[in-house]
Parts: sequence; C-alpha cells; structure tokens
Amino acid sequence: MEALARGRTTFWPVVAGVAVVALIAGYDASNIDSHSIVVGMVVLGPFLAALLGTAEQTAAVVVVSLAAVALSALWNSGGADQDYVFRVSGVIGGGTIAVLAARGRDRTTLVALRFGALSAISDIVDGSDTLSETAQRLAEVLVPSVADVFILDTLQDGALVRLAVRVAGAGGDVHEAFLNGRRLTEDTQGIGQTAALTRNAGQLIQFSAAVLQSVAHDAGDAAGLGALGLRTFTVVPLRARGFTLGTLTLAVTDTSRRRFGPDDLGFHEVVAGRAALALDNVALDRELRHAERQLGIALGALDEAVTVTNPAGYTLYANDAAVTLLGFDNAEDLYAMPPAEVMELYDVYDEDGTALTLANFEPAASESGEAPPAMLVRNVLRSTGEERWLWRKAAPITDDSGKLLRMVNVIEDVTAIKLAELRAQLLAEASDLLAASLDYERTLQQVAELAVPGLADWCIVSLPDRESGVRTAAVAHVDPGKVGFVREMAERYPDPGHLPIGPAAVIKSGQTQVIIDVADEVLQQVAQDAEHLALLKTLGARTGVIVPMRAAGTVVGALTLLNAESPRPFAAGDVALAEELARRAGTAVQNARLFTERARITATLQEGLLPARLPVVPGWTVASYYNPAGALNEVGGDFYDVFETAQGWMLVVGDVTGHGAQAAKLTAVARFALRAVAELTGDPLQAIGQLNRMLLAEPELALVTLVCVLLGEPVAGERSVDIVRCGHPAPLLVGAAGAAEVGAVGPILGALEARWDTERVTMRAGETLLLFTDGITDALGPSERFGTERLIAVVDAAASELPAALVARVAGAVRAFATGSQQDDEALLALRCDAAPGPP
Repeated sequence: MEALARGRTTFWPVVAGVAVVALIAGYDASNIDSHSIVVGMVVLGPFLAALLGTAEQTAAVVVVSLAAVALSALWNSGGADQDYVFRVSGVIGGGTIAVLAARGRDRTTLVALRFGALSAISDIVDGSDTLSETAQRLAEVLVPSVADVFILDTLQDGALVRLAVRVAGAGGDVHEAFLNGRRLTEDTQGIGQTAALTRNAGQLIQFSAAVLQSVAHDAGDAAGLGALGLRTFTVVPLRARGFTLGTLTLAVTDTSRRRFGPDDLGFHEVVAGRAALALDNVALDRELRHAERQLGIALGALDEAVTVTNPAGYTLYANDAAVTLLGFDNAEDLYAMPPAEVMELYDVYDEDGTALTLANFEPAASESGEAPPAMLVRNVLRSTGEERWLWRKAAPITDDSGKLLRMVNVIEDVTAIKLAELRAQLLAEASDLLAASLDYERTLQQVAELAVPGLADWCIVSLPDRESGVRTAAVAHVDPGKVGFVREMAERYPDPGHLPIGPAAVIKSGQTQVIIDVADEVLQQVAQDAEHLALLKTLGARTGVIVPMRAAGTVVGALTLLNAESPRPFAAGDVALAEELARRAGTAVQNARLFTERARITATLQEGLLPARLPVVPGWTVASYYNPAGALNEVGGDFYDVFETAQGWMLVVGDVTGHGAQAAKLTAVARFALRAVAELTGDPLQAIGQLNRMLLAEPELALVTLVCVLLGEPVAGERSVDIVRCGHPAPLLVGAAGAAEVGAVGPILGALEARWDTERVTMRAGETLLLFTDGITDALGPSERFGTERLIAVVDAAASELPAALVARVAGAVRAFATGSQQDDEALLALRCDAAPGPP
C-alpha cells in the first residue's frame, strides 16, 4: 500500500533511468564502430523509469534521453544522416509509450491503494475499539498511503474537539505535538472546518501565503503551519445516519511532493463516510453497552424472572431471578444447555393438570414470530420435587420483515398466591362436602379424594375403634387401583395403639407428626412382622404427615397424607392446610355424632309426648298425622292424645307456643296434666281449669291452645260429642252436607283466669270430626296461606273416606301447596262415628 508513496518521495527511478541513458550514450560516443542506432537504445532509460517510478519521473528520463539523442550528432555522421531522424523519432515514441505506461500503472496502483484503504477502514467499523483507538487506526491506514497529514476532529457538545493527529516524515512527532496543541477557531475566508460543517461539503485547498494568513491565529501558529510544508489539503465533514460527527483533514506536504486534485477530494469524501461510520459504530456500541449495563442492573433488580431466547429456544440472557427460579447455579450453565435438556429438568402442567411439552412454549411460527399465549403453569423440579406456580408471558422481537429474532420471556412466581387460592378452594370444597351430609364416613371418603392429588399422593383417615383400637375410615390415592390394597392391609394389620409413629400415636398425643423421609428405619418401627414390612415398602412412601382431627378439644381421629410417586416434601403451608382440613373433618364427625345422638333423644322424647299408638275406641274409628317442624328434628309443640275417663273417651289436640326443650316441657305439662285430671274427674272443664292454673304459675309466659272432645253415650242411634275450644282452630264436622266448623271458641290457656263452656254436637254414623292445629292452615304457599277454606274444600272432596285416608289426603294437599321450609308443626286427628251400638 505504501509503494506509490515511496515512489513519489525518492529519486531512484530517475537516477536509474538517467544512468541507463548515460551508459548507452557513452558507449556510442566512445566506440567508432558502433552503429548510429545504438544511441537510440537510450529509450531503455525511460522504460526502466516507468517500471520503477511515476509518470512524472518517467517524463524526466525521457527528456534526458532526447538530449542524449540530440548530442549524438556530434560524434556520429551528423544531423543529415537519416538515422538521426529515426533515432529522435524512436526516442520520442518510446518515451511517450513509457510515460503512458507509467501513468497507467500509477492509476492502477492508485486504485489499488484506495481500494486497500477502504477495505482496511471497513475492518475498523465493527465498533470494538474506543473513539480514540478507532481514530488512531484510521490514521495508520491513511498515512502515508493517502496523505502526509491526518487530522480528525469530532463535535462534542457543539464544539470541535481534536481526537487524533498523524504526520508522516521527519519531525512527525514535533508536528503532531504542534497540531494537537493548536487552537480550533472559525476561519474568516470561508475555508476549512467551519465551511465544511456549514455546507456539509468537502473542500480542496491549495496552500498559499493567503491561506496561511487566513487560518493562522498568530505568528507562532503561522510558523508552525509553515514548517509543515503544506502543498494541498482537503477538509471534509464526517456524516453518518444524517448527523455530522466532525471533520477529517488530509494534507500532502513538500516531503512527498504530491498534490491533491478534485479526484482526491471525491475519494476523501468516501473515506470520510467510512470513517464516520466507524466512529458512529463506536458511539452506538458505547451507548449500547451502557444501555445493556443499565438494563442488566434494572432486570437484575426485578423480582420477576426475565429470559431472552433465540428462535431455536436457547437462552441468551437470564437475570438473577430467572437463574434462581429455574434451579441453576449460574447463568452460564443455563446458556450452555439445549432447550430440550432444560425441559427435562421439570414436570410441567397447565392449570387443569395436563402435562406440557417443549412444543407448548415454542413460538407458534418461527417465521412470523408469533408468541405463545400467556399461561399459568405448575412447574415441578424433578430432582427435589419442589413445586412452583409460574405465570409466563412472552413477547417476540422481529426484524423489519417480521421474522423472529429473539423472544423475551417474563416469568412471575405466583406460587404463594396460587397455593393460597388452591388451599382456600380445597377447604371450601371440603366444608361443602362435610356440611352436605350427616353420613360422616361417606363424607370423609369424599374429603380424602379431594386431598388427592392436590395435597398428597395418599390420604388415609383413621378413627378410634373400641375393638381394634384404630380403624381406617377412608382411603384415596392417585391410582384408585391401590385403594383396596391399603384397606386390606389395614384390616390385616390394625394399628395396635402402642407404636411411636402412626395414627394411633397422633390420636393419643394430639400432636402432628411430620416424616421428612420415610426411610427403612421408620418402616421398621411401624411394621408388625417381616411380611408387614414388605407390604409397607411396596407403598413407596417418601414423605408423610399425620395430623389429629380435633373437635371441641377432643381428638376424634387422624388424617394421614403421604407422597410416594412425587418426591415433593410437605412444606409448612402444607402441614397447616392438612391440620385445618383435619380440624374441619373432625368437627363434621363430632357434629354428625351429636346429631345422631340428638335425633335419637328427640325421637325418644317425641314418642313420650305422643301416644305410642291410638287405642281402639268402641264405635269410633280414629286416625292421626303428626309432622314436627324445626331443624334437626326438634321436639314439636303440637300434641294429641286419646284416653278413656270415667265419663267416656276423651280426645285432645293442642298447640304449645315455641319449639325445642321449653316447648317439650310445656307439652308434657299440658298433656299429662289434662290426662291426669280428666281420668280422675271425667270432667274436661276441671282438667282445663287445672292446666290453666299450672300455666299461669310458670315463671315465663306459657300459652297453649287446645280442643278437648268428650265422647258421650249413644242416644237413639246418635252420639253426642262435647267440645271445649281454648283459643284453638275450630274442628270440622264432615257429613253428607259437607264440612262445617263446630265448637264455640274460648280463651287461650295460660293467658288469664277464665271460664270455658262446652258445646254439644250430635254425630251420626259415617260422619267424621277432624281436629287439627294451625300448622295446617298457616302453611305458606307461593303467595298465601293454605287457609281454612282450602282445607274445607279438601275435606269435602274426601268426606266419604275413612279417617286414615282423610288425614293422608289433607297432609298431601298441604305438602303440595307449601313452598320453602316448614314453619310450624302439623297435627291431624280424625274421629269417624261408626254404626251406633244398640241399647244394653
């Protein structure tokens, strides 16, 4: 690249050419026998110069050759000789050819030099060096091959700052120091850097005294510039991406004796464009590195994991959160691992539990760069069984054509939130199951199945048993086929109750047991013999937790959770969830037992407040219906009774205000007080008066309504019935003419001191007297009460039916009419008059 420059700065091609001319001319002059054509051989001198030097140097040798030919007339045959003309013509023609050849070679060399310079500059534009280093490399390429002086100034904050200077030849260091220290100011002649920056165009300047005066700041500055020996120089702006970065100044001096022309200016503008690109790349690279550092700091501080992958799925970047979340020690290990191998580290499922593969996370189309949809996944690290819930979002980075370049993935660890949601959901579902049925053993099985596989691979519920100590009430497993095996093993090897580990120990101590590793030593403590140990090993349990089922301060059972297929340990949150699940299950067991006991007590008490069965009343057919209201089969406030007195058979239907224990107490008082007094006196009015006094003596208001019916002796084929009403709905007398209310109403019992009267009604054979409580008429339908009119209509339609069919018809009509829950007790007592017996 420096060959042309060296040729311009030396005289060896001229010396060599002239020497050849002199040798040939000397030989011709000293040899009288030589032919005159010999002197024409001096053309070899220009050819030699053309081979070694420039066109200018070759032209100089041609001039010497012509002089030698002209002088050859002195020692040859004279100027008239025809050979003389031939010699002159030959030298002129040969010299012209030599000059043209040298010029062509110069241009070829110049093109090669320029191409080489541009190629070398292209190697600099990668932006790998600093600005100063890039400028120095540009100077090394251009000096001395293109210019003798190189000056590069860059714009920084609106002012030119000298970045690099290089001067070829002797004294270059001194000149570089001078140019580096030279002040940069605006010129006054419209030449130089200011003009180049203003016009965005290069300038070709022939150096002269006027130019020196224009650009020099003072005498010292002029002296320094004069010492450079400048001949011509160019000043061109450095522009890249539409911005001006600075100026490039190139000059030739007396040292190389070269000059720049318009062609050089054009080339320098091309060089300036390449140099500006190199400098711009450096600036961009610096900004990019700075941005990357800032981005790395910002992403590193995020709690969310961030990764960047290429279209093949390889990780190119991962922040600290991503490295930790994915279970790697450092980012480099993640970068080096193929995507398929990374995926093999985990078991991944979607929110519904469907297993996912690598294809679910790849771009939908690599060419279009479409990102996979955001998704919530359950990620299980296979080596430890650690489980995480991750919310993954991806965004593609594409080129101008839409082709995928990178995929940015943001992964948020929502494990705590999701586990809290799942735990709350599991507890809610368990509560619904436990509250839906009082069959607690069936419910416990449903709860065990609910805990699998969300909480564990195995779930076993154990309850105390008087015979075997502990019995298995429920078993669930991710593989239903293994449930029977565990039940059979539990029946064959019941917990003896003295083992240090197991449900019996937890029920006895009330303390949770967490088994981090179900090793052989643990199984040996539980196994009852060698065969039992072998069976326990087949379960493959790895970790376990046994929690007590508590209720009202008492341990009513134990819930065992085991992980076998999955190696995940039970975290503190899992243990707390298991304890809460066991507490709710224990409460359900206790409630079911209490309900069973209460229902039994209620049934027994209710049976004690009603006749065990209706007696046979001669000449009458009697049927009853009773349906208590209230939750958990509370004892009702309605009652009825049929018993014999000294004055005849008596029927009573009553209604005590309220429900539950207080109502049961008043019901017992009312029924047995009436019966006792009536059986002694045979007088319903005395029985009612005594009951009223007892109710008034109660510390709290106690109100009772009732109807008392005393059956009289038959007279002339008829039967008399004495009716006493105490604030109670009127009975219905059902005959051929239809149903009608009978009985005069009197005061309610327990309200005040009062008197009651009887009303006698005559009944014929086939007629029925229907007694009922207000629970029948007050039953609520869609928009109104069942009411007396609707009751009469139902009774009229069934007037001919026997008492049992009649009460069934009325009860069915009420059930069909009513909506919602039953609000009050319902009682019916039907009395049909049969054929009257004859006189004794």
